[in-house]
Amino acid sequence: LITNKDEINSILQDNGLDGFIYNKCLDEKEMIGDASIIKQHEDKLIILDKRNTKKLFCFDITGKLLWLYEGKGSGPLEYKKISDFVINKNSKTIEVLDDGNFKIIELSFEGKPKNEHKLGVFASEFEIFENNYLLYTKNFYVSDSLDYKLLLYNKSDGILSRNLKLKENEKKILWYGFNSLNKYNSVLYFNEKLNDTIYS
Repeated sequence: LITNKDEINSILQDNGLDGFIYNKCLDEKEMIGDASIIKQHEDKLIILDKRNTKKLFCFDITGKLLWLYEGKGSGPLEYKKISDFVINKNSKTIEVLDDGNFKIIELSFEGKPKNEHKLGVFASEFEIFENNYLLYTKNFYVSDSLDYKLLLYNKSDGILSRNLKLKENEKKILWYGFNSLNKYNSVLYFNEKLNDTIYS
């Protein structure tokens, strides 16, 4: 559980959110076991705990819990495992990546599930890139046609391009524990741990 304001400020700075003025503890109505991913949208702080509670939380600037998204399962608008999320300012949605059901679930800014889109491919991280999605497969080898680290994906047209082909020795190595895709302003960065390389 994270309730110490110094601890949350440290996490915010580590996530590039040091501009977010946080001066109170988080609401204790719902426990957060691990702040896996933290993102800011206007005066809201959205936190994904993908290891313990496996929920998405939204707090206001005072630390008050506004909503949480929980809906484990395999049915419509349910998830098996949330691995990532993005804030889509164009569609005014929060898009959640479910790497257990291979789909993206769209939430309103109020945390209500609105729609879902089945990917048909495995991805554990994603970012919005020129109205498409850049999917990171974490080296999960599916087939010879999908043995790439990065897939550019469009909801209407499917896979648009395949990038960074997996080498034989990489096909069985899945990398977890850090985020490889990061976006700063309009530039997208991919940190490839296997080669100790950052692409932009």
